[in-house]
Amino acid sequence: MYWKVLRNKTILYYLLGGGISKLGDVLSGMAFLFLAYDLTGSTMLTTGMAIAETVPYLLFGLIGGVIADWSPKKKLLIWLDFIRIPLVGSIVVFYYVDSLGYVHLLIVSFLIQTIGCFFNPAHRAVLPLITKEQERNVVNKTA
Repeated sequence: MYWKVLRNKTILYYLLGGGISKLGDVLSGMAFLFLAYDLTGSTMLTTGMAIAETVPYLLFGLIGGVIADWSPKKKLLIWLDFIRIPLVGSIVVFYYVDSLGYVHLLIVSFLIQTIGCFFNPAHRAVLPLITKEQERNVVNKTA
């Protein structure tokens, strides 16, 4: 059953895109923690970074699901990714010109996680649109 479902290119691209996106979210979250510690040398400020990565889900988690249900999902996903690009790019540029500060890192981390509050539900809401009802159980297990 898994191979039959994965032969559908739309489902395969959905799973690959979602997996790569989730991997990027996890790696950037970890990188921000390491960068925070590298910049400050403080465990307290690194904890502050972890809190900044968590608070958006407390504040916007439910709202993100509602917005994802009301919005055209494809447009929302594309726009959110386009917003993420300069945010992450700013971290890279500031790091390489040696002017990355803790506050900048904190704000960008908060914004990226806030975007994730809208991106993740919108991505999950695409699943029923691209699968048949009998495929959803298998695709949900692999997603």
